[in-house]
Amino acid sequence: MASQGLLAGAGEGKLAVAPNGDVFAAATLDHFGPIVRVRQDTGEQTPIPSTSSSYWIGIVFDALREALWVHDGLEGEIQRIDPDTGTVEDAIGSGGGTPGAVALERDGKVLFFSPGARNSDPDLIIRF
Repeated sequence: MASQGLLAGAGEGKLAVAPNGDVFAAATLDHFGPIVRVRQDTGEQTPIPSTSSSYWIGIVFDALREALWVHDGLEGEIQRIDPDTGTVEDAIGSGGGTPGAVALERDGKVLFFSPGARNSDPDLIIRF
């Protein structure tokens, strides 16, 4: 099936699941490409239009805000994106760290982890 190619290469940190079961896949192994929504009820795969650079490092679904949080590696930002329109609703600088993961805590706080670029560099964790 040709449509399965949209998800090819989506790897660790690049999948998010909404409470309704929809899956959001961010890009491929080269990091570039659209975020694709896979509807749990039909299996339909729909690229979400993006107002960002589309260089996705990490993604998580925020059920409290009904939004996606992504780490855009080119922009150097953690972005809150409307999953229906692709509009960037909020952006927070990632502190200039190495691209890393984004996650949510139970209280809705967003966590961004950035490993040190070299073994001598400290890891960076931002909570907001």
